[in-house]
Amino acid sequence: MLGKALFLALLMASATSVAAQTLGGPQIQPVRPMPPPRPQPVRPVPPVRPMPPVRPMPPVRPVHGRLMLYPGAHYRGHPFVLTRDAPNLAHMGFNDRAMSLQASGVWLVCQHANYRGYCHRVRSGMPTLGSLSRQISSARRG
Repeated sequence: MLGKALFLALLMASATSVAAQTLGGPQIQPVRPMPPPRPQPVRPVPPVRPMPPVRPMPPVRPVHGRLMLYPGAHYRGHPFVLTRDAPNLAHMGFNDRAMSLQASGVWLVCQHANYRGYCHRVRSGMPTLGSLSRQISSARRG
């Protein structure tokens, strides 16, 4: 019986030394609790700046010095818009096509290129062009 107890004691001692070698040493260190985390400083929130006041849009001014030539009578069709002098509308693809017009400012529309032939001074809209219908070949301000 004593032999059996001695055998068990030696077996336990052997297992303990193997376990100690495997775990990195004969003694296991007790686990220490971690210190509480340090509080982080609180960054101040920048003050909210008020939005600048919204300024109203300026009123839309009428465009002066614009001539709109329409391919159809009574302002029908896509207008051809001029904002500068046009000595020859053939170079712009709208020669002898106008049948009505709207003008802002004063314009001189002429029957032939380079402001020749019969010319007519216009200041407002003309739903029909009469004798100039499909005959305007140049236009200039003035």
